[in-house]
Amino acid sequence: MKFNSYQEPGARYSTLLMRAKLVEQKALQQLSDARDRVDLESEKLHQLQSYTHTNQTPAANHINGARASTLANRHAFMCRLQQAIHMQQQQINKLRQRAEQARQSWIMANSETRRYEQLIENERQRARRQAAHREQKELDEIAQQAHRILHHGNGG
Repeated sequence: MKFNSYQEPGARYSTLLMRAKLVEQKALQQLSDARDRVDLESEKLHQLQSYTHTNQTPAANHINGARASTLANRHAFMCRLQQAIHMQQQQINKLRQRAEQARQSWIMANSETRRYEQLIENERQRARRQAAHREQKELDEIAQQAHRILHHGNGG
């Protein structure tokens, strides 16, 4: 019993392509998550900055009749806000670096997916060329047989 060993052109790469697509999807999800985190933390920074700006207005700074301890507490609070802003900016910078790393990982995964897709397409094109070559060879053989029959068959 003989098995038909025909495989769809590019089939040997299809499993690798599916794996590459899964890796690419995972990398894209990680990139999306990293960008979402940057956006979320940036919004928090914006809120801190807005709150600080609101509390630094001249009306907020000139509390008539305020005691020295109240003013000192207010100053300490504003210093802590500035520290929080600085820490938030550092956090955002780290998250942006992670997002860039995630983007680079996605680019590499995407590139691998495209390579497998190209390999599969090349295999299909090669198979089409081979099939066309076989068909042409068969047609040439038929034409030669017809020529021999016409020229040698009638005269003999």
